[in-house]
Amino acid sequence: MTELAQALVGGILIGGLYVAISIGFSLSFGVLDVVDLAVGMWVVLGAFAAIVASDWLGVDAFALLPVVFIVFGVFFFRIRERFDTLDLQYLETFRGERG
Repeated sequence: MTELAQALVGGILIGGLYVAISIGFSLSFGVLDVVDLAVGMWVVLGAFAAIVASDWLGVDAFALLPVVFIVFGVFFFRIRERFDTLDLQYLETFRGERG
């Protein structure tokens, strides 16, 4: 019975990860009309940063996820401010056409 419970909890957690990644895809395509194929990479990078910070600080990785989220947000906001004048025409390849 415990194996069944573990399988159910594991399936729900993996399903939640798939939902988070698919929401990122649908938001980026729905708002920007651009297929952002790097969404999965950002999810994995955030989880990796939380695990590394967890090892360094001795705190639970799930407790550090909001902190990692804020740090990534500030970091990439600063990058965007610095390189805001870049021409992003290469993204036109993935641009969606809507009726």
